[in-house]
Amino acid sequence: MDGSEINPLSQGRVFDSFVNSHSIGATSILSSNFVVDGSFGFTKHDVNVFPPSAECYGNRFGIPNACQPPYSLDTNVPDMTVTGWVLNGQSPIRDYVDPQWQFVGNAGWTRGSHNIKFGLDYIILNQDHYETQAQSFTFNGGVTTIPGGAAANNFNTFASFLLGMPSARTGQVMTPLIGGDASGASHSPSGTRNQFRPNTLRNRNVGTYIRDQWNITPKITASVGVRWEYYSLPARADHGIEVYDFANNKLLICGVGPNDQNCGIEVEKNLFTPRLGIAYRPMEDLVIRAGYSRNPQSNN
Repeated sequence: MDGSEINPLSQGRVFDSFVNSHSIGATSILSSNFVVDGSFGFTKHDVNVFPPSAECYGNRFGIPNACQPPYSLDTNVPDMTVTGWVLNGQSPIRDYVDPQWQFVGNAGWTRGSHNIKFGLDYIILNQDHYETQAQSFTFNGGVTTIPGGAAANNFNTFASFLLGMPSARTGQVMTPLIGGDASGASHSPSGTRNQFRPNTLRNRNVGTYIRDQWNITPKITASVGVRWEYYSLPARADHGIEVYDFANNKLLICGVGPNDQNCGIEVEKNLFTPRLGIAYRPMEDLVIRAGYSRNPQSNN
């Protein structure tokens, strides 16, 4: 909410979200015993949180360079961290655009006592984010204590705030894509939608399967199948992911410099998941079922 009507130094945040989802599907009967179907879906989450004004509110406090455009879009009131006191809350900016695409195709073939079905699904997951914390000033009271005297108390910290003598100042900016800049950076509530979202992630998932439902006898039906899945190693839009090298105390950026695209990380490629089921109907109103399946577990 915009709190300027209550307090002219309060800025608040404006929340805006838009989610659109579209899909299309089709089924075709190619013959009396062969049917195919497919569908395509697209979903896009567009969620953002900005201060309502593009004005740098640090100027109202007489704080020069409180805002750092265009690599930081924060214009809100700087966070004053005064030990022992709560003066104001943070109003960080968040801007998330997450598009997803999915294609699914299946085919069914019936022959005699067998009903065979197979298919493929392919998923593309993208993330494009902008997020920074508000600028902050920390007042620990050290400048108002007597050298060699008692440690700073709440009165010392508040005194250092009144004197405008912080012990630390922090600010955050977003690093652009490799070879890029902050083109498209904009304060969305001002009317132009922000296009600067360099915190990216790209992922691709593939799955395929085949299943045979076999009517062995009028009373016994078996379902036998196997599925294969592949989950790609996530990457950024301009390079691979980041991996911490504990042995050498370094942060490796995959695909940059001497590092290969995956930094030597290999994802599982033999995720075969067999599935077996059997149904036995000893009488018309009783069915006994048993099954077994093996499924991969994704660890984040």
